[in-house]
Amino acid sequence: MFAYRSSGWQRLPFRLPEGTTIVDAEGRDAGLRFVDFDEDGRADVIFSNAQRYAAYAFSSLTEVGPENCWLRNGPAKARVCR
Repeated sequence: MFAYRSSGWQRLPFRLPEGTTIVDAEGRDAGLRFVDFDEDGRADVIFSNAQRYAAYAFSSLTEVGPENCWLRNGPAKARVCR
C-alpha cells in the first residue's frame, strides 16, 4: 500500500489482508472496498468476490505491528452455489 506525501508516493509499512486484492490479474474490480464499518476513524476492508467474502477491521500499526494490523471480523466464508 502507498500514500501520497509532499515528497511523492511512499510505501506504507503494511499490506492488504491476505487473499485480497483491489483488482484482479486483468485489471478488473476484484471486490475490495474501504469503509469505516466499526466507526473508529480508520478505513476497514470489505472483500467479496465469486469465491469468498470477508470483513477486516484495521487495528493499529503501533499497537500490533504491520504484520497484524488487520483483524478479521468473523471468519472468511467461501461462497457455496446451490
